[in-house]
Amino acid sequence: MATGPEQAGSGADGMPETLDAAALASCLPALPHMEWERMGQSTPVFVGAGAVGRPLAEHLAFLGMRRCVIADPKRYKPQSRASQCEPGEVGRFKAEVLADRLVRLGVDAQAMVEDIASVPPGIIEPESLVLVSVDNRRADIAAGRLAAMMRSRLLKVNVAPEYLMVSIRAYDLRADVVPLCLECQMTEEQYRDQHHPLSCDGGPEQPTGSPRALCSLAASAAALAAAQIICSPHHWAQRWFGRQWQQMLLGGTSAMLDLKANPACRWDHDCHWPNLERLPTGPGKTRLADLLAKTGGAGSDEAELTFSARVATQGRCQRCHANQQTLQWLPQADRHFGSCHCGGTLMAIPFYTHDRLPLSALAQELDAPLSAWGVPPLAVISVKSARDQRSFVIGR
Repeated sequence: MATGPEQAGSGADGMPETLDAAALASCLPALPHMEWERMGQSTPVFVGAGAVGRPLAEHLAFLGMRRCVIADPKRYKPQSRASQCEPGEVGRFKAEVLADRLVRLGVDAQAMVEDIASVPPGIIEPESLVLVSVDNRRADIAAGRLAAMMRSRLLKVNVAPEYLMVSIRAYDLRADVVPLCLECQMTEEQYRDQHHPLSCDGGPEQPTGSPRALCSLAASAAALAAAQIICSPHHWAQRWFGRQWQQMLLGGTSAMLDLKANPACRWDHDCHWPNLERLPTGPGKTRLADLLAKTGGAGSDEAELTFSARVATQGRCQRCHANQQTLQWLPQADRHFGSCHCGGTLMAIPFYTHDRLPLSALAQELDAPLSAWGVPPLAVISVKSARDQRSFVIGR
């Protein structure tokens, strides 16, 4: 009987202690138009590491994935044992648990314990596929807009336990004007019914009610769809983009449907970071002056900068309540930053936070490293001058 590559013994959770995912991928069948080696060249981004995202990532490891990013702000709850985790993992961050498991499968996995709306957009690389499996509409919206701004591809995976249904939707967001996006299928009621990223749709003390077997089915089907998108970009991927696959086990029906664009969609379909360039230098060795020089906007008061997160120009001390002039990158507006002369900490004042500023407001910071005011690696800054508009992913 044929067997896979040799591996070390299994750990207490049943996962192999070490495994060479690339060697396993070499055993995959030679299918028409499938170039399995492309899986190892891509860096998928998983938005959600729960009942679907976790087995989905593990399946892709067995299909040759070598690197990935995992974004999820939540911890496993006691109820999570029914659908997605082991007893010893309760209380741990989902992203970190999944990253540990993937490392043991030979994957360089980066865990980001963050709401997807707060992660730096440069985590999405040119050949990334964003895989969304979350239980709140707010994260769906944020993930879809992040992928659209970075002109990426996106796969949305859903389960509907009340129908024992699995749903997979695929979007190609790389065009200058995309034909449809994730929000085209959203209703006004769904926009109103957005949940906080740290909550669950079933409530803070209730399980979501998705059987583990149904989530495993969704993850397995989504892994094969993702493999076709990544490994067959010119053939099988085109059969997926703009379409939705559904499998309803109550009644045993299956369908592949064309998704319809919404002319009244809330997302602007031509919105993305223009002329995006990835810089080799990180925030400690990059200045605003360097970015301006690349666009021909150096010294021009008409230049304007757009940021991938809010930037505070004033802070208020939590102790003495005095306002203080500052410049600070804000991945999350509710976090403390900086110190007041009285020893208190500063919080952002909403009226003084901006995602766009004229160059004249930043004149004192042109020659300072971006790290001096908190710009993280993989953030994006766009510079618009009279001559050009270019966007830059800050290096690591």
